[in-house]
Amino acid sequence: MRLLTLFAAALCGTAAVAQEVPIIVKGAGGRFETQLDAKTVVPGFPGDKIRQFRRSSDALIAMLEAMPEVNAPPAPFCNRLKSWIEILPLHGVLGAEIGVMNPINFSGGKCHRMTATGVIFRLNSLSLLLDPQEALMRAGEGEGNWWLVRDAEIANRRIIEIRDAVAFTHGRAPLLIPVSTGRYLRRQIAIEYEGSTVRHQLEARLADLDPTERAAPACLLRTTGALVRDCRAADTVMELNPAYFDKSRPEAVQLLVVETPPSAGHGETADRFAARKAIWNALDHNKFAAMVN
Repeated sequence: MRLLTLFAAALCGTAAVAQEVPIIVKGAGGRFETQLDAKTVVPGFPGDKIRQFRRSSDALIAMLEAMPEVNAPPAPFCNRLKSWIEILPLHGVLGAEIGVMNPINFSGGKCHRMTATGVIFRLNSLSLLLDPQEALMRAGEGEGNWWLVRDAEIANRRIIEIRDAVAFTHGRAPLLIPVSTGRYLRRQIAIEYEGSTVRHQLEARLADLDPTERAAPACLLRTTGALVRDCRAADTVMELNPAYFDKSRPEAVQLLVVETPPSAGHGETADRFAARKAIWNALDHNKFAAMVN
């Protein structure tokens, strides 16, 4: 997640690209600021598509900027509304990250340049819903990221909640699909050493499956991680549906994921946490769902 990475870099005293975007004081006695990416060029995408995408991301920014919880933070706290248009977007469609972030203090009439946590919005990326760093199996061997998902039925919902994130989907196709048992075993076999005992066991198990069993969802028992046929007490191995994103419409917001930590972070006081949660609680889910198409 680019904004989170850049914020972490800033906290470490490292120069970050986002810090080159001008900070503009907008109100609340200097305690509400914006730092918005004005990028108009993204390699591989025509200018008209970028302008259309920006209109959607700008609409989300305007929605957030109009919220009293954002533009009028309780003293002495600051809010900084930030954005970043992805230079190398995923999935063949344009992407962006927007955040209402909390500068670490307000001193001398100014908000500190460094920010702590906040409320993050990701356009056209799974990375806040299912972090690649937390994948059961990371992309490789010709396959994408695979995750374990407790409730496989969420894949068909327009609004999906997983842990600390909420995803708003277009509903034309499921966001996630199960990985078949056959594919799961073949990938497990591929990462084992040639001739190893484990590889022989996996190959034998795959050979014993009939076509229906190979096509069934791969489910891992929650207690041991063992591959099982009964998914009711297991987690399902799932992946991003390769048909979810319509690459002929790169300018469209086809997925919106929102996240904030559910509890106070390191050094986050109760009052600061309450101000952040007030933003989260005031978010209009219906308006977010209407932005996704």
